[in-house]
Formats: sequence, C-alpha cells, structure tokens
Amino acid sequence: MFAFVCLKKNTLPDTKAIESAFKKWFAQPDEADAKVEVDAKKGSVMFAVGKKSAVIGLMPKAIPGDDIPYASDNSFMWPTAWKELKDHKAHLIVVAIGDYKERYERDLFLARVIAACTEAFPTAGVYWGDAATVHSPDMFRKAVVTKIGKADDVPALLWVGSSVKNTTTAR
Repeated sequence: MFAFVCLKKNTLPDTKAIESAFKKWFAQPDEADAKVEVDAKKGSVMFAVGKKSAVIGLMPKAIPGDDIPYASDNSFMWPTAWKELKDHKAHLIVVAIGDYKERYERDLFLARVIAACTEAFPTAGVYWGDAATVHSPDMFRKAVVTKIGKADDVPALLWVGSSVKNTTTAR
C-alpha cells in the first residue's frame, strides 16, 4: 500500500523535525518501540513500530503525468486542489509494509505516517492513489485518527474517491 505527499520544496527536513512529527502521531502505549531512521544522503526515512513499517522516499521532482490534475478533478472536498498542487516541486513516496490483520489497519497506519509527513515536510497536498483523489494537508490531518474503536472512527473519506469531475477546479 502506498500514497504520495506533494511537496512545496525539494528538501528533507532535519531529523529532529521528522522524529517529533512521528512521535506525535505514534504516541499510543503499544507504540513505545517506534523507531525513525533518516538517511539524508539517500533522501529516505524508515519508520517501524512492532511488525509494521513504512519506507518514505524523497523524489526530487513533481509527480509526472496527468495523475495530479485527474485527482484534483476528483477532489470534491478541496475545490482549489489543482491551484495548490500544480506547482509542487517534489514528492514523497510512502509505502506501508508489515503484518496487518485487516486492510483498514494498513490504511490507517499509512494515513498516520502521511499525517506525520505533512507536519515535518513542506507539504502542498496528499495524493491517495488508490482513490485517485487529493487532500489538503490540514483536512487530511483532521480526518486521521490514531485508533479505530468503532465504525464511525474510520476515516473513509480519505480512502475512497469518485471519478466525478470537480467543476469548481480551474485548470
């Protein structure tokens, strides 16, 4: 499972900023063994907690092709998506791997990793590829939860897209 974070700058923040963001988003008692490893030379971050992990790679250019314009058209909750994303300079590829009992657990883990990235990196937006939609960083963070206790907690709007063209997107 993977998603992308569109960046305003092609930069890797300092290690302390990355560690602080992950500490915030993974502060549950059962996540005390969480580890963050930053490799500035490779432009990568490894994050692990228990048998779950994420690999984050900084790509020094914008997401190519028509993915972002198409996803912006599908973003009914962010009508100015294309305006905000068209000039992004770089992106993160974020991949979740490990042992998950249910798919939603993997998606939630990935969403929390992405939320941490949006706080540490100069983020223009989040591209959830499976849903072919984009989200503003603030809205994305507000929707992410740390635990799913009941069905109402599932941040489904982040993970589900529609292919209905957003007529408010000016391109």
